[in-house]
Amino acid sequence: LDALAVLTARDGESYAALVDGGVRTVRIPNTVREMGPGRADLSAPVAFAAGRLTPQKGYDMLIPAWAKVAERHPDWRLRICGEGKDRGMLEQLIRDHGLDGTVALEGPAADIGTDMERSSLFVLSSRFEGLPLVLLEAMSKGMAVVSFDCPTGPADVIEDRRNGLLVPPRDVDALAAGIVELIENED
Repeated sequence: LDALAVLTARDGESYAALVDGGVRTVRIPNTVREMGPGRADLSAPVAFAAGRLTPQKGYDMLIPAWAKVAERHPDWRLRICGEGKDRGMLEQLIRDHGLDGTVALEGPAADIGTDMERSSLFVLSSRFEGLPLVLLEAMSKGMAVVSFDCPTGPADVIEDRRNGLLVPPRDVDALAAGIVELIENED
């Protein structure tokens, strides 16, 4: 190889440790599609998440985190857009936590830009990512963002406490606390 292209800085570090020292590693991040001119409604009591309903996306952790958020902020709603094999399990988790009127599992977003405009904060609960384009899309709409600091993408996009919140991976309590912090701090 003359060079190896990767999506994130962490990917670059991981691959550099695996390939011959003479191979140059170059980061070339994905681009974001056009999201439309509208901005997120930062006064909307709505959190938004989007992605496949699979273990990778961590919605099985987001729902229990949301139960803690709903205790303090029962007027807030969580919308999860996506489709996948975990739908039934997630629906049961919503029922088990008594969140039927608070959490909505919606199908794939027809126009994610418009959906983001109707929300004020974005939550990324993934166990791992490449480079989370949906996080970039949310930030391009002006949404407040909170994410697990999972391998490998969020820390390449979010500067903790500067343009979003990073919380320890798979820490449900920390995710809930991060969401509550954003809700309670409009600035």
